[in-house]
Amino acid sequence: MLNEKAREVLKEELKNHYKYRETGYTDEEFEKEALEKYKSVLGPVPARYKHITKDSLSQEMHDKLMPGEDKNGLYIWGGVGSGKTATLYSIKDRFARAGKRFRVINMTELLYEIKNSFNQEAPPLDIVEEGAYYTAFDDLGTEKDSEWAGEQVYRLVNSIYENKKNFAFTSNFSLKELAGRYGDHGDRIASRIAEMAEVIEVKGTDRTGHFKRTPIRLS
Repeated sequence: MLNEKAREVLKEELKNHYKYRETGYTDEEFEKEALEKYKSVLGPVPARYKHITKDSLSQEMHDKLMPGEDKNGLYIWGGVGSGKTATLYSIKDRFARAGKRFRVINMTELLYEIKNSFNQEAPPLDIVEEGAYYTAFDDLGTEKDSEWAGEQVYRLVNSIYENKKNFAFTSNFSLKELAGRYGDHGDRIASRIAEMAEVIEVKGTDRTGHFKRTPIRLS
């Protein structure tokens, strides 16, 4: 849940985004509608990450977490507990405040869904896209190693590549390490991601439990 200070900051941002002065709403009417719109765009957030907001990262870090002009995504990697998933939810909150949907999907759960679907040959991107402005795939490389998993990951990555979709991946592995986890598909997966993504290493949080002011290093 947002504390009172965070709610006030959010309301001011929503007023600017939704052109409050042009709506003719009272403060109470606007607050109710804008917060409902924000929550609708934000979508589900796991209980562990409900305290994470845009302000959990500095503006400087958010600026670095925006792909360059020649990129259409992010590859965020680091050790277990380094803040990769929390970083996604900070970005998710930032996008929701701007009225853009940012969907976070766990890779193991995605592959399980594909494997149990009626059509395992359906493009993975069709299963998950659902109108999101940005789609993030969490924990790439932690799914059970198999030729089938490697094939599905390659099809997903290649579909993103060919259609220039906005995306993010998180992983415990550098791209070089990731390539070694997918057999014959590994080099192609890593190569595609390297070509279209900003590669970012997450370094963790500080002793207060907030992200460090310099939690990432561009590779």
